[in-house]
Amino acid sequence: MNQDKLNNKIEESMKTMDDSSIVEALPKPEKMEFSKKIIIATLLFTIVVIVFSMVFMWTTGDSSGMGYLLTGMFAQASAASSVYYFKSKRENEIKLQALYGQHAVQQANQTVEQGQWDNQNNNYDNFI
Repeated sequence: MNQDKLNNKIEESMKTMDDSSIVEALPKPEKMEFSKKIIIATLLFTIVVIVFSMVFMWTTGDSSGMGYLLTGMFAQASAASSVYYFKSKRENEIKLQALYGQHAVQQANQTVEQGQWDNQNNNYDNFI
């Protein structure tokens, strides 16, 4: 008897539930930041050009122009990654300022700039 009641409740809830409410209940995936999309596209493009260059050099036996192409690709990839790392550093500083306050971030920056990182103990000397 209890099983019949349970089945009836399930059937009633299934009738009232439509597909749109199920879709709305699902968690939305987080959007990837545009800067991450740029760095991924840049690195993928660099890899494609390198593979193409290797195939081209192997088939033709001529590598005279590849020095310029590959140098340019690595320069572009390093510029894109440098900008991305600088942007990430600034975003992390903002998050740390909100979490710990301005003084802690300034002290950490001074410690890093002065080169007081202790590699053996993996900690900062005189840090907070």
